Amino acid sequence: INFTDQSLGNPTAWQWTFEGGDPATSTEQNPSVVYNTAGNFDVTLVVTNSTGSNALAMTDYINVNAEVLTVTPQTVTVGSDAGSTPVVLDASKAWSSSETCSWVTVTPTGGLGGGNIVISYEENTGIQRECVVTFATATSSVDFTLVQSGVAEVLTLDPATQTVDYLASSFDVSL
Repeated sequence: INFTDQSLGNPTAWQWTFEGGDPATSTEQNPSVVYNTAGNFDVTLVVTNSTGSNALAMTDYINVNAEVLTVTPQTVTVGSDAGSTPVVLDASKAWSSSETCSWVTVTPTGGLGGGNIVISYEENTGIQRECVVTFATATSSVDFTLVQSGVAEVLTLDPATQTVDYLASSFDVSL
């Protein structure tokens, strides 16, 4: 946020105080301040000239809303073949991504603001699997879940319970 001093009386010195801001204070006439935390914040300005000083305190002058971070869709189910799926990230701040598995790649892995993201995945030759990709800013995060079908079949034994003689060298199982 860029602050502009509009004081009358030809000030020669400025002392700004920015609750919750970075920097928290400034002696510049027209400082720039960053707020990284949601909330309402006070701003105070003390100006000085040859006749003295005057202060202006503005209570709850700055209102910073919490970051809303969304990904659309939030869950996608795909087949077992390798491929990719697009998602849309809605973010107004810098973000990064991390995933819980090695078979998924996110492109890009971070950026400033939202946009189109590509989630690429490898072929699955096993059973169904799931990967969670987390998109995060400094103040918020949202998860995207990719569910990938498997090609392996679940085997059912018949009968369901087998008795095994550990002294035998082999035993029969019907599939």
